[in-house]
Amino acid sequence: LMNSRSALDNVAVAAVPSHRTFITHAVVRSDLSVAYDRAWEALEELGLGPVAQQRVGDLTLESQRMVELARAMVTRPKILLLDEPASGLSSEQRARLAARLVKLGETMTVFLVEHDLQMVMDIAEEIFVLLDGRVVFTGNAEEFRTSNIVRQELMGLLATDALETI
Repeated sequence: LMNSRSALDNVAVAAVPSHRTFITHAVVRSDLSVAYDRAWEALEELGLGPVAQQRVGDLTLESQRMVELARAMVTRPKILLLDEPASGLSSEQRARLAARLVKLGETMTVFLVEHDLQMVMDIAEEIFVLLDGRVVFTGNAEEFRTSNIVRQELMGLLATDALETI
């Protein structure tokens, strides 16, 4: 994010069609009003309309994460890749993010890399666990919760302790 620019500016720059050219050329050749309209729509969809004109550096971490999400959404992807979007967020903020990701999952495929295992179980339809570059588990949330490999490798629990802990 560009901390000295508004949330709207941060999202609009992602809406400028810049593939196959330098961003400066794309900006000069683009209709910026279209980019700003699409940026505004993405911010509104995430409930960020009230902070659209605020500097990103002045926003809370949660709002900054939502601006990052809006930047990704404004391109209208079919697949959204997220790397630990809940990192540093409180439980309440994680719950709001999880709800938003479930909603996004209705219109696009969301790949989520996340260490908050409860959040993963709450929102994922299918879970993959990689260890040392190998897929060691594939399944749904219930299978994930009861998997010996998950309990041992991710949670450091013995099989008998795991069901009481989760």
